[in-house]
Amino acid sequence: MNQYFIVSDNKEGKLGISLNVFTTISENILNNLMESTYKDILLKSYEKKKTGVKTTLNKDKVNIDCLLVVSKDADIKTLSDDVKNRIYEQINKQTEISNVHVLTTVCLTD
Repeated sequence: MNQYFIVSDNKEGKLGISLNVFTTISENILNNLMESTYKDILLKSYEKKKTGVKTTLNKDKVNIDCLLVVSKDADIKTLSDDVKNRIYEQINKQTEISNVHVLTTVCLTD
């Protein structure tokens, strides 16, 4: 069953955005980064770990958890900060929602 971030709840009814929307936006950002800016350091997978996104709702906040599989030579802080900023900005641009928390977890390759 889909979960929805409620944008408006008044006498006319409720307006919500499916969490799938936030997941899709975030996955698109990661895929674009893997194919362009970070193509040599951000990997689709390594062993059993896969770069991906999990989106959850916590009261009135959308939480986006990103697992980044990264080569050991990467500048982790720069990459993480860039991913967080791009996802946040794109979600805000497309949905006008700013109550979003983006967390990155990095898995380094050997």
